[in-house]
Amino acid sequence: MTPDEDLSGADLRLHDLSGASLPGKNLTGADLTGADLSGQDLNHADLSFADLYGADLTSANLTGTNLYGANLTDATLTGADLTGADLSLANLTNAILTNATLTGADLIVATLNGAKLTDTDLTSANLTGANLNGADLTSADLTDANLNGADLTTANLTDADLTGADLGNADQAPAGSKSESRGMEEEKPAGFEVKPEEDLTGADLRGRNLTGAELSGADLTGANFHLATLTGAILTGAILTGANLTWADLTDADLSDADLTGANLKEADLTGADLSGADLTGANLKEADLRDANLTAADLTGAEGLGGTMTAARRAELADRRRRAEPGV
Repeated sequence: MTPDEDLSGADLRLHDLSGASLPGKNLTGADLTGADLSGQDLNHADLSFADLYGADLTSANLTGTNLYGANLTDATLTGADLTGADLSLANLTNAILTNATLTGADLIVATLNGAKLTDTDLTSANLTGANLNGADLTSADLTDANLNGADLTTANLTDADLTGADLGNADQAPAGSKSESRGMEEEKPAGFEVKPEEDLTGADLRGRNLTGAELSGADLTGANFHLATLTGAILTGAILTGANLTWADLTDADLSDADLTGANLKEADLTGADLSGADLTGANLKEADLRDANLTAADLTGAEGLGGTMTAARRAELADRRRRAEPGV
């Protein structure tokens, strides 16, 4: 294989390409089904419309690579560097991208159904209109990512960092959408938007699993967290004025210096939560469980229902409701 050889349309199925020189190579439309490209240097190569079904691209260098319209279904890209790569219209169904770097990558209208993106760096990635239905984005870094119009139905965003991400018109199928398991049909609310200034005003996050979510300083004025799971979430200095946190699980959450003025926390589980310095003026805390919560220097002026606890039976009932309220359950 010569350095300047044109491999567009080449049949390289199941080939072991270790040792091949591929930077900047023209592989447009090549058939690389099941090919072993692990550790390969493919930076700035042209793999547009290539078939990489089931290919092994573990730790491959794909910096600036053109993968426009490529088929990466079931491909393994663990630890691969895709910084600035073009994956627009690419099919990454069930692809494994654990610990991959996709900083600034273009994934416009890409298909990522069921893709594994745990611990993946998607900082400033463009996922406009991408299909992430059922994708696992646990602990993914989506800082400043563009998810406008993306489909995040049943996606797992546990511990994902969405600071400054744009989720305008994103489809998240939050609780309240049509669900047979809940035995009722309701109109699905519109998606929410996380603007660069971390504005989540009025966000509909009913039933969402936001365990460990990083929401420090976010503006969540009037947000709806009914039945949401926010266990261990970091909401330091967040603005939750008038927010609905009824039946929410805030166990061990950090709400220090948060503004919860007029918030509704009826039957919320705040066991072990840090509410030090929080403003709970006029908040509804009726039947909320505040066992082991830290209320040092908290402002409780006009707050209702202080000193509440929750029975084990009620706790179990609400935990089950939260589970059933999660999208896809």
